[in-house]
Amino acid sequence: MFCPVWTCLFAVDYAKSSGGGQPVFALNPYSWTKIASIIFLDAPAGTGFSYSTTLEGYDVSDTLSAAQTYEFLRKWLVDHPEFLTNPLYVAGDSYSGIIAPIIVQEISDGNEVGDQPTMNLKGYVLGNPVTDDEIDTNSIVPFAHLKALISDELYESFMKNCKGEYLNPDQSTASCMEDILAIKEVTDQFINQIFDKKLSRHA
Repeated sequence: MFCPVWTCLFAVDYAKSSGGGQPVFALNPYSWTKIASIIFLDAPAGTGFSYSTTLEGYDVSDTLSAAQTYEFLRKWLVDHPEFLTNPLYVAGDSYSGIIAPIIVQEISDGNEVGDQPTMNLKGYVLGNPVTDDEIDTNSIVPFAHLKALISDELYESFMKNCKGEYLNPDQSTASCMEDILAIKEVTDQFINQIFDKKLSRHA
């Protein structure tokens, strides 16, 4: 399993904060590593702790990154054949939600044409994946409404005044802009945990 998700291993425990109410970084007792073998891969070059020794190494598209990841996985499995029979799931969150399905397609295509080693691909897992700006940004309002972060009245007003357009609203419509400001006020939270209080940088 590939997993760029740090929450597989760690959790930020706000309840067990030390001095000054600061969050504590702690091992996650429900870590995925207790039931699975996980490769944490920083890809493409330049993400996480990865780097390239040439400028050209940073010039990577999503499809090239997926092809490089597939090549890495094949080489890794040749060096570690004891993992060949393990079920393989490719996981990604956020922007990796775009790349993970491309990697899965690379693996599937490779298996079909007989690339060796054959991988025991079972599927993929996406956590809060990026799709595109329009879908992701415009989904903020229905999500906020579903989670009761905004009222029915504000949601209905936004849908009427802004026609559901949060990414590129008609800025000449004052009532739409008022709705958007009201929505931003309640949705401008810590993005990974909307129900936690936003932490001040100066705390």
